[in-house]
Amino acid sequence: MKKKWKSIAAELVALLVSAIFVVPIWMIFVNSLKDSKHANQLSLSLAGVNLKQAAQNYAEVFRVSGLTKAYLNSTIITVAYGALIVLTASMAAFIIQRRKQKWVGRVNSLIILGMTMPGFTVPTYFLLRSLGLLHTYLGICLVYTASFFPLAVFIFTGYFRSIPDELDEWVLLHL
Repeated sequence: MKKKWKSIAAELVALLVSAIFVVPIWMIFVNSLKDSKHANQLSLSLAGVNLKQAAQNYAEVFRVSGLTKAYLNSTIITVAYGALIVLTASMAAFIIQRRKQKWVGRVNSLIILGMTMPGFTVPTYFLLRSLGLLHTYLGICLVYTASFFPLAVFIFTGYFRSIPDELDEWVLLHL
């Protein structure tokens, strides 16, 4: 019986905490659908919601804020550095996991050390400026790739470790 009351109390606390986060989001959403007169009342009700006005409000937000360009920039950067990181880190991790020489372990240790080191912001800024890559897609993609490379190598190495070596041998025999 005591556990049941604890469970109910925990659920009530979770509902209260959820309401603290959900109510302001609901208020913003509902008031974004209204004209300025009704939105200034900051009510939670749907009274005063006008879909035509809502379409105008959102069109104005996209026009004034430049969200379209921001989404396009984010998409270009994410796709480019995502492809770069998958391509480079997967190749490095495959070699690190499959080769058994001592130097490979040392290289892996240096790469993993990159996860613990903070980014060198100032030297990176000056390097990008001197190379003419400051404020370019290529510059930001290279910085993101270098920043996430150690983590990606770590993850890919763990994945390649789960694939048996015999599978590589089988592929070589059947080519």
